[in-house]
Amino acid sequence: MSWGGALASGSRRLALAAFVVALCGAILYEVLRPTLLLVGDITTDVVDGKTALGGAISYAAAVASAYGVRACVVTAAAPGADLSVFAVHELHVVPTAATLTFEHTYTWWGNKRKLRVSARPNMTLAAQHVPPHCRRARTVLLGPLAPGDLDATSFVTHQQGLWDRWTGFQQAVGLMAQGLQRSLDPTGRVASLRQPSEALLAALGPRTTVFLSDVETEVWAPGTVRALAARSARWLVTLGEHGADEWLPGVNASRRLPAQKVDAADTNGAGDTFATAYMLALAAGARDPGAAANWAAGRAVALPQACKPGCVTAAILAGSRWARWGAWQRTVVRAAHAAVGAPAAASARAAAAAAAMHTQQLCSGLSSALHPAGVQLEPRQTGGPKKDRSEDFYANVGSAIRTLRDETPLLFQRDLTYDIYRDDITFRDPRNAFAGKRNYRILFWSLRFHGRLFFRHLYVDVQRIWQPEEQQIRMRWTVHGIPRVPWNAEGIFDGVSTFRLDGHGKIYEHQVDNVILRDSPMLRSPLFAGLNLLPMPQPVQQPCPGACARSAASARGGNAVEWLASLQQGALSDGGARMAAPPCQAGAP
Repeated sequence: MSWGGALASGSRRLALAAFVVALCGAILYEVLRPTLLLVGDITTDVVDGKTALGGAISYAAAVASAYGVRACVVTAAAPGADLSVFAVHELHVVPTAATLTFEHTYTWWGNKRKLRVSARPNMTLAAQHVPPHCRRARTVLLGPLAPGDLDATSFVTHQQGLWDRWTGFQQAVGLMAQGLQRSLDPTGRVASLRQPSEALLAALGPRTTVFLSDVETEVWAPGTVRALAARSARWLVTLGEHGADEWLPGVNASRRLPAQKVDAADTNGAGDTFATAYMLALAAGARDPGAAANWAAGRAVALPQACKPGCVTAAILAGSRWARWGAWQRTVVRAAHAAVGAPAAASARAAAAAAAMHTQQLCSGLSSALHPAGVQLEPRQTGGPKKDRSEDFYANVGSAIRTLRDETPLLFQRDLTYDIYRDDITFRDPRNAFAGKRNYRILFWSLRFHGRLFFRHLYVDVQRIWQPEEQQIRMRWTVHGIPRVPWNAEGIFDGVSTFRLDGHGKIYEHQVDNVILRDSPMLRSPLFAGLNLLPMPQPVQQPCPGACARSAASARGGNAVEWLASLQQGALSDGGARMAAPPCQAGAP
């Protein structure tokens, strides 16, 4: 097979492998996408002198727990705040000087609540406070509670990633907008705005589902809700015991969603429970998410204020087969993860590092940067030229050393120069052996391809280049590689490349050996113990790397390679003793 045919065949196989890897990566990317992101302040609710945990996302987290959904939660809270309701979720707290605090009072007949804000956080939550992996959530639920506590527009206008834009994925945004329609007087009293706020109008869009109550919308001009619903994905107005009105895309009239008939004990959190259940049912593909939302809200209003929001989870679990099924699944998954998942993940990380090591050990030096000052030249002379050496032997040896030193760092940027090798060059490593310059070139082409495909960063430190004998060049190197995996990982490998020379100074064999993966703490595993990979002692570094060679070269009026050639041509009186380099002084040029 010709060189071109072999390269084309190899390219097809590599392209197929790359496609399979990309497909598996895409599937894994979607599987690991979070289901739900909750953003908003938690609150301390003061009722009759007693404090309790509150806030829209607190109730949302309780509902998500009931349905077996582990959410990313981003909230702002002061130190010491009660965060127990988020125990099963991934919680990210932005520290603030104070937790948002509401004082609840009721009229003497008991059916009208008044609120006063007595403490507020000193910051505004926005999309930049959300960890990158949580921003990819399928559904985002925002719970602003007071003016300026959450920038809802930053989530609606957030630019989705390249993959999401290419696949057409549309992140659903649920906006529990009561906080955007509130105003505070100088004493902290809460009142409803008489028209849609600028913050609410800016947050509307084709991905936004808005939740408000009739308390906020009844003071608006007629037709306002219908006009705003046309600018949104969906619009829902809760009506207390009468259920909710739902506006759907492309429908001019609303649809009434009847409420569940229950004995109401406390209405706190009913709207938040309704919104969360609605968005979860919508994400699950339910034909009537409104029915599921009204049922969950009915469970919330039947509970007393004292136990909320934690008891909402148990109430939903007790009455919903879907929730019980989700809870059972969650229990099974957790048990499986504890028994199998965690050890399997550790073994997978170890296997990935081992695979990376095997890929890299085929090369004498994989790098993106090499500092010539760090290369130590220590030639060894075994005697004068022999009769079977050609006149250009030493010139070719010097060229080979210079080429190896200068081109190894550019392995991933461009092809190598192959003039220093014979056509029948043989390559050997602990697991492979082949012959021929064509196969040798394919090897380095494959290394460049796989290096770019599987690693984020690769670099090499060349510790030494020396000649233990005239017809041999040795190079000791250390490779650092960071693979393209979602966890933090780094592989460090030590190895030695031996290049054997013929009578013309051409390389006829390249052997890689002593390839050892250092025992870094993150990679300790029974898998590696089975591979007998032991740490390798580090070579002793020259006090001022490279200065000796440069000083000696300048003393002889030539560069380091010319100095090496002159040492090769000279005879040592001890017949093979190692010639020491000139002493190195600190600060040498």
